[in-house]
Amino acid sequence: MSCSPILAWKSLICLSSSSILFCAWISSSPPRPLAPSSIPSAIFTDPEVATVGLTEKEVREKALPVLIGRFPFAASGRALAAGEPDGYVKVIADKETKKILGAGIVGPEASDLISEAALAVRLGATLGDIASTVHPHPTLPEAFHEACEAAMGQAIHVLAPRSQTAQGVRS
Repeated sequence: MSCSPILAWKSLICLSSSSILFCAWISSSPPRPLAPSSIPSAIFTDPEVATVGLTEKEVREKALPVLIGRFPFAASGRALAAGEPDGYVKVIADKETKKILGAGIVGPEASDLISEAALAVRLGATLGDIASTVHPHPTLPEAFHEACEAAMGQAIHVLAPRSQTAQGVRS
């Protein structure tokens, strides 16, 4: 397989895809299909930045009805204890089905934390699936859990904006 010049992380995906096909060929197993929307990207800066799936800008441009939940690391006990309160986790879900469409993380260990969101996008998990999954406390992955709860109006560690609580709807 050959790839055209593209961003480094996408080049790795091309190599990874080739590796998957080669491994499937030598093991006589059918290759698993790749789901491009569930392939995460990460920027190793300080703070780290990671995304998967649709962005808020993309859903706004497409006028998709969505729920958006945000959770700041300043409200995370683990981030505070580590002295890294800057950043946030954002989750984007379909308003009707609550299916997670994308996520973005800016902050400590974002490149590691995005994996749960990538799995959620890949499997078609809902906000409720993540919110009902027990996360150890205090940990950074709790922030994704909290963002999902925030999208559903059920966050307990952050206050919902007035306009959202008055309407009982997040958009």
